[in-house]
Amino acid sequence: MKKIFFIVLIVLVSCKSKQEILSAQQEKTKSSKYNNPNYEPLHKFEGDTLKYLQTNFLLTNKDFYKGKPLSVLLNDLEIDVKAYSGSSGWNINFNKSISLNFYSKLQKKNKIKEKKNPLVLIIYWEVEIPQQKVVELLRKNDGRWTEEEKEYYGQHIIKDIEMVVPNY
Repeated sequence: MKKIFFIVLIVLVSCKSKQEILSAQQEKTKSSKYNNPNYEPLHKFEGDTLKYLQTNFLLTNKDFYKGKPLSVLLNDLEIDVKAYSGSSGWNINFNKSISLNFYSKLQKKNKIKEKKNPLVLIIYWEVEIPQQKVVELLRKNDGRWTEEEKEYYGQHIIKDIEMVVPNY
């Protein structure tokens, strides 16, 4: 009887250890779906979304996403994109960048009114996108970020990433 109890105890302890190892491995793989070695999960920032965006998509990690489709960045992004806008620059026939907004239009307006960072990530394209398609999507979905936008823009290659820095 003592032997059986001892064997059961050993099995339980080894199962617990295995569970802890698996849990640690899952936490690691949750970090970045595309093996970004410097990616930090959102929960580590304790609600500081600005720091999360700066750390993972601007400061040291920006180069990881350059030359990759936007879908790579979107799949790692743990904050929902609510709205977006495009920018044509000098050539009105092509779109050189997209601004990803993490607040609705009204929330963004209120953030600016309160002199808080509106959290706008600017993605510059490797190859500019025809403005006609950008305008078509903007009109169709009123600038809201939907699955359609995610699919269309997700295939385009990132040239650079910046963030709107308010000058209050």
